[in-house]
Amino acid sequence: MKDYVSAEIRGGFFVNIKCFRYNDISNTDNGLLNNLIRSVWEDTDTSEIHPKEMNAVSFCAKINDIFIGYAGVIDWNIRVRNKIFKMCALSCVCTQPSYRKKGTGSYLVKKATEWIIKNDSIDVGLFTCSQENTGCWERAPRLILKESDRNRAYRSDIMGLNVFKLLVSNRAKSHAEYFENGIINLNFPEGKFI
Repeated sequence: MKDYVSAEIRGGFFVNIKCFRYNDISNTDNGLLNNLIRSVWEDTDTSEIHPKEMNAVSFCAKINDIFIGYAGVIDWNIRVRNKIFKMCALSCVCTQPSYRKKGTGSYLVKKATEWIIKNDSIDVGLFTCSQENTGCWERAPRLILKESDRNRAYRSDIMGLNVFKLLVSNRAKSHAEYFENGIINLNFPEGKFI
């Protein structure tokens, strides 16, 4: 994995996108990422943003050795109507408050999406967001995602989140109706959601 080339974002500033496997994060990058996460979500425990088994790939927007934005891409097998699909999901997408509304988050999502589309092992991309539109990801208004079967598990509908999908593989496209409506149990570790 390598850094992407610098890109100009609204407001005339340039960012570098650093891409790496989260499981291999350096101490320096971990500190920078923790600082960003705390600036966005004050009460978030940053000890394990992505569990190791989720094989996250990190996309970080960086200016002057500071992370100003982040998007993680996790991968996970899901069972939908008794079929197993390799799902990836955008996770922990955030932008430092002083850099919002300048296109940083959109650029990170674009770069992460390009990586997902080029990944031959992915069947479907899913994620949740409070926004109505997210570029090339299609909104699935009748699809509900839930963390797991545990009591009080996170659910997209209860949290007021929109679900978005990106059918990547021919296999997922041939089963597109599976991702139109219903509830998909992600079987995530407790307290983890997308």
